[in-house]
Amino acid sequence: MIFRKLLFRLNEKGMRGCAWRAYEEMLKNESLTRAQIEEMQWRKLEKLIRHAYETVPYYRNEWKKANIHPRDIRHFQDFNMKIPMITKFDVRKKLEQFFSEKLSPGLIRVDTSGTGGKPATFYHDRISRSYGLAGRYRGRQWWGVSPVDNEVRFWGRSAYYSPSIKVRTKDKMKRAKDWLLGVKYMSTFNMKEENLEQWLSVIQKHHPKVILGYSSAVYAFSKYLQDHDMNLHNSGIKVVTHTSEPFYSNQKDMVRRFFCKNIASEYGSVENGNIGFECPEGSLHVCDENVYLEIVKSEDLENYIAVTNLENFSFPLIRYNTQDTGTLVTKPCKCGRPLHVMTLDQARMFDYICNSKGDLIDGVSLMHVIDRSILKEKGCRRYRAIQEAPDRIDVYIETVTPLTETGKTLLRSNIQQYVEEKIRVNIYEKEHLSVEPSGKFKFIISRVKK
Repeated sequence: MIFRKLLFRLNEKGMRGCAWRAYEEMLKNESLTRAQIEEMQWRKLEKLIRHAYETVPYYRNEWKKANIHPRDIRHFQDFNMKIPMITKFDVRKKLEQFFSEKLSPGLIRVDTSGTGGKPATFYHDRISRSYGLAGRYRGRQWWGVSPVDNEVRFWGRSAYYSPSIKVRTKDKMKRAKDWLLGVKYMSTFNMKEENLEQWLSVIQKHHPKVILGYSSAVYAFSKYLQDHDMNLHNSGIKVVTHTSEPFYSNQKDMVRRFFCKNIASEYGSVENGNIGFECPEGSLHVCDENVYLEIVKSEDLENYIAVTNLENFSFPLIRYNTQDTGTLVTKPCKCGRPLHVMTLDQARMFDYICNSKGDLIDGVSLMHVIDRSILKEKGCRRYRAIQEAPDRIDVYIETVTPLTETGKTLLRSNIQQYVEEKIRVNIYEKEHLSVEPSGKFKFIISRVKK
């Protein structure tokens, strides 16, 4: 443990991060009152507003057009009413204008498709990255897990399909570094029987205290345990944390019966890092030190979640509409922590698909496969993949200019490599793809009974 902690500190020093310090700071904050937490948020928010106005072209230009000045924002109500929300479309359209003219060291690029179905690029500096990690570490500590405990992740590796050698190399270096820090990755690109058997072997040898994974992958592995009349209740796993997808009650029941009795939701996004973490009392607590979260009622009566990252001064996202929906709970949690509590009505909308053998395959990973396959196709706006039958996937792509034959071939090949070689992949180009009634865009759909 001491050696692992030393490695953790050396890694943070190399990254010029402060995750451990932020983690210890957040633990101390749990002794504060709700009023003190909100006072802390307001001080950070005031500083961010002034910084954005003075150094970030997008906010300076847009706020001046709207006759908004930082001196006019005197409390949360002013902020909520006067500062306009932004969307992923705004960032995509004017990406260069979101960079501060006073950048902090170590910008980290992150890419996402999100629920809008369109790829987008964002950036974090090392401070915001550190605080995002610290929020995760604190949430795990509620379940008795230390930042240096062994971990297994049921995770996709989108970099595997990247055409960039640099991206693939950086991914391999990161995985090697994570391995030294006790983090093992189980790829969700293909959850065949033999692969799930390997997952079990790694868990039994690695003795992780925490599992992090997509909900569908956690469920699929639990089903594998059920099929083999096994359970891992005595394996030493303290909590299974899930993210990115809805997790239904019947699925959780299976996880608790065969995998781990403790399940915690981790809510976050590529754009903003960790936003919330579920405590043992079942409340999803907002990471108040890192983000200011609002519930904004729209014209279509949806309660959209708007997030302001309080630590990212290099690439600020202020009142960013996540397109997720939820509520803030006024009643304090039984655990006694002063952090706000939220409920999440709809997180990201991913189905999981299957092949002709009945193997469950993670829809989030399929999203990454498609992203990487059409990365160089500039005419692509967004896409929707629909599995109508176990041996067929139809991919509809909203295009401005026709896809190249090379792009089509690469897309078919990667999907077949990921799902099943003999699966039929049909590619259709469309001028427009419709959204869901809620306004969201669902881009992985399965109509196959599982």
